[in-house]
Amino acid sequence: MPAAPLVSRVEVRLGLAFWIVAGTAATLTGAFWDWLAYAAAPIALVLAWPVLSRKGWADFVLDWLPLPFVVFTYEMLHRVVPACWTGTFDAPLAAADHALFGDHAAVLLEPIVSRPLTTLMSCFYAAYYPLTISLAVWFYAKARRTAFREYVAGEVGALFIGYLGYLFLPTVGPHAWLPSSTWTVPLDGDFIGPAIRALNENHHGAFPRDAFPSLHTANAVTILLVLWRHDRRLLRVYAVPCVGLIAATVYLRWHYVVDVAAGAALAVAWQAVVPRLVAREQPSG
Repeated sequence: MPAAPLVSRVEVRLGLAFWIVAGTAATLTGAFWDWLAYAAAPIALVLAWPVLSRKGWADFVLDWLPLPFVVFTYEMLHRVVPACWTGTFDAPLAAADHALFGDHAAVLLEPIVSRPLTTLMSCFYAAYYPLTISLAVWFYAKARRTAFREYVAGEVGALFIGYLGYLFLPTVGPHAWLPSSTWTVPLDGDFIGPAIRALNENHHGAFPRDAFPSLHTANAVTILLVLWRHDRRLLRVYAVPCVGLIAATVYLRWHYVVDVAAGAALAVAWQAVVPRLVAREQPSG
C-alpha cells in the first residue's frame, strides 16, 4: 500500500506554503535565483513523491522528512533573506527591551556573568539539536505514535511559522547589532558563540537574520508542553535543559527578551491546535 500523500502532514503543508511565500518575496525583491538554487530540491521531491510513496520505506521517510526539511529551509533563508532586504528590524526590538527593563537585558545580567555560568549556558544553548532530536527518537522507538506526531508537527510547524519572522522581520540580535561598547563584561567560557561565528563565515560571511522570534525558545516550550501532555516523568529530565536553553538565549546575547516572549507565545498558540490537526491526518499518517 502506498504511503500517505506528502501533504497529509500538517507540517509539510506549512513548509511547502512557506517556500511559496519565500519564493514570492524573493521574486519581488530580485533574489529569485538565490531562492531557486534551493527550491529545486523540494520541487523535485514533490514531483517524485507519487513514485517514492510506493516504496516500502516511504512511511519511514514521511515520518522523518520534516526535520531535515526544516533545517534545509533554514539554510535557504540564510542565503535568501540578506539578498531580499539590506536592513534589519533590530532597532525597535532593542528599544522595546530597553523600554521594558530600563537597559538591555543582557547588560542587566552582567553582574552575574562568570566563566562557569557562561560555560553552562553555552552547554544549554548547544543542546538545541540534541534535545529536539532525542525526544522524537524516544517517542518513535517507544511506538508512541500520537505523541511522536504531535511533537514533530508541533516542533516543525512552529519553525515554519516562525520563519515568517525571519523572512519579513530580519533581525540579527543584540550580539551583532549592539555596539561592542555595550558590554563591559566578556563572556569568558562561551564556546558556542565562536563556533557559530566560524560556521557563519562559510555562509557568505553574513550573520543570519534569525533572531525574531526566538525559535530556540519555541522549540524548548514545545518540548515542555508535549511532555506535559504525554510523559510527565520524562518532563523532569527535559525541564532543566529546556529552561536553561531559554535563559541562555538572553544571557549569551543572542536574543532580545521580546524575541523570547514571541517564541514562547508562538509555541503555546501552535500547541493549542496541533492535537486536533494531527488527529485529522490519514490513518497511515
